[in-house]
Amino acid sequence: MTAQPATPTVSSATGPTTGRPAPVADWITIPELYTDPFPSFERLRAEGGVHWVPAIGRYLITSYDAVHDTELDQETFSANEQGSLMIRAMGHSMLRKDDPEHHIERRAWQPALKPSAIKRTWHAMFERTARRCLADFQAKGPGADLVWDFAAPYAAESLRAVTGLHNVTSADLQR
Repeated sequence: MTAQPATPTVSSATGPTTGRPAPVADWITIPELYTDPFPSFERLRAEGGVHWVPAIGRYLITSYDAVHDTELDQETFSANEQGSLMIRAMGHSMLRKDDPEHHIERRAWQPALKPSAIKRTWHAMFERTARRCLADFQAKGPGADLVWDFAAPYAAESLRAVTGLHNVTSADLQR
């Protein structure tokens, strides 16, 4: 587990940078995030959009405005995380790059995910997946959870299909 410095120090391609302090949400536990994260997310949003969460060794960003602001501040909130498990496991993909390197790779795949391309290419697959996930959700009955029993499998299966990860299951992606 990584402890947060006095001010957020986030690694970037050019080295560590320091920004303003982020509140520490040391009251969050991993079991409660698995059980029901929404009360924690509500509290985090009420207290401000960016928090350091020691239990997971990560910042949680919980509001649209905070996501927008951190996305524009790549110096403080760099995607180029040093020591990233993702980089070690998959190589330095665009998910762990900032602009301008990220923009170069994004330009290559962006046309395939424009609304017209999605409608033409992916709409039928998304609809089939939604119908299958909805049937599974309904079969679980009154105790079914909308997020865990419908939304998460739907998102994972859609991601699996779009990315071509046919050698994994949607459960693998959800984990």
